[in-house]
Amino acid sequence: MRTCYDEWVPGRRAGRGRRTSSTSEVFALWQFVIPVLTLIVGLVGGFFAGVYYLRKQLERMQSDPAMLREMAEKMGYRLNNKQMRQVQQMMKNQKRR
Repeated sequence: MRTCYDEWVPGRRAGRGRRTSSTSEVFALWQFVIPVLTLIVGLVGGFFAGVYYLRKQLERMQSDPAMLREMAEKMGYRLNNKQMRQVQQMMKNQKRR
C-alpha cells in the first residue's frame, strides 16, 4: 500500500530497488558540511586573532612600566625599580627573537 509520503517512481514499487540520489539528500549533506566548516574556520580565525591581541598587549606592556607593575601585583609580586628594569629588558630581548 502506497502512502502520500512514499516517493513514486514509475515501474517500481515503493521501498524496493536501487536508491536514486535526490536533491533532498544533497541538501542534507550541505546542512551538515557547512556548519562543520564554519566551526573550523571560526576556531582557526579566533586562535590567530587571540595571538595577535596578546602580542599587541605584550608590546604595549613593554613601554608602560605601570602596566607591568600592575600585572606583577596581580600575580602576587612587588617589584622594585631594579627588578622592573630587568623585566623590561627581558621582554625587549624576547621581542627580538
